[in-house]
Order: sequence, then structure tokens, then C-alpha cells
Amino acid sequence: MLDANNFIPSWETGDGEKVEVSTALINLREEYDLIHKKAMKMDMDLLQTKADIKKAKEEEKRVSKDFGGATEDIEKSIAELDHLSKTHDF
Repeated sequence: MLDANNFIPSWETGDGEKVEVSTALINLREEYDLIHKKAMKMDMDLLQTKADIKKAKEEEKRVSKDFGGATEDIEKSIAELDHLSKTHDF
């Protein structure tokens, strides 16, 4: 065993398997990093979209208040139309 000419092939020590496992793990880590980046970007896009929707709803409320509550006028008009059609049909 201590002889300098004592050579142990790499296939007996498992060096080839270590290289294969290491390569596979590196490839898996690279795939994970790509998927993680995409997921983080999608999460950021989702948060931005939610913020945009919230901002649009607030702006809609502000505009409807500025113009006298257009949504309430529409609801009243629909109710009046419904009432007129019922009385007309009667």
C-alpha cells in the first residue's frame, strides 16, 4: 500500500461518479436560478399590476366624485327605466 508504484484507478475510488454528480448538481442549480428569476419577475409584475388596479380604482372614485357621482346617476336611471317599463306594461 505504501509503495510508490501502487496505483489505484479512479473508477475504484469513485472520482468519475463525483464529477458526474457535481456536473448534474451544477446544471440543476443553473436551471433553478433561471426558474427562480422568472418567478420573482412574475411576482413583481403581479404586485405592480395590483398597484395599478388599486390606483385606477382610486382615480375612478375621484373622477366620479368630481363629476357628481356618475355611477349613482346610472343606477338611478336604470331603476327609473325599470319602474317606467313596469308601469307602462301594467
